[in-house]
Amino acid sequence: MTTTTSRTALTALTTGALALGLLLTGCTAGGDDSGDASGGSSAGSDGVSGGGGGDSSDGGAGGSAPAAEAPESGTLTSFASCDEVGTALGGAIDGLELQDGGSTSASSVQCIWSTPGVEPQEGSAIIALASAQELDAAAIDEQVSQITASEGTESVDDGLASAVGGRAFVSTIDQADVPTTQASVITPHGLVIVGSTAAGEGDEPLSTDDTLALTYALLD
Repeated sequence: MTTTTSRTALTALTTGALALGLLLTGCTAGGDDSGDASGGSSAGSDGVSGGGGGDSSDGGAGGSAPAAEAPESGTLTSFASCDEVGTALGGAIDGLELQDGGSTSASSVQCIWSTPGVEPQEGSAIIALASAQELDAAAIDEQVSQITASEGTESVDDGLASAVGGRAFVSTIDQADVPTTQASVITPHGLVIVGSTAAGEGDEPLSTDDTLALTYALLD
């Protein structure tokens, strides 16, 4: 697996600041060897829905998350495009639209889906970010320190992460007055973050159970 992503970039993802900032500005940064993001296409997919504990009502962010599946190795799946990432995320992005500017490569994923016709900070959005890099125990501990320093973040005793030598974290915060949930899974092979926002009146983001389930959809 390619591991060209810098430690600085990984730390930026780990803190969650980049993930939430991208969500609320509606932008993604270009990745290495970025694939076709197929921006602006419909984000609906035929992925299996169900699982997770979130509210999947029409007023929430997207649809229902697929059931979490145990990764075999904890490595980042190689996606050729954000459309492929969307397929992995299944019903969680139903009703949302893939934004322009996303990218995928062998070592990274940066993709956002949001409510059609409005800015991400004014509707619902799902973000998927991932960075592949080989990490030893000391490096994982360093990144965990960054994760746990983020507001509202708590560790999750999750067997799916621990089975591949990883650790899982979730958070629920208001970012720029936008309700936001986020899950992060770090393994010896890198980091995956999935976030959900819901700024519309009466809307709610996915539950942290659902965002955590979605992180595993991006891992092998």
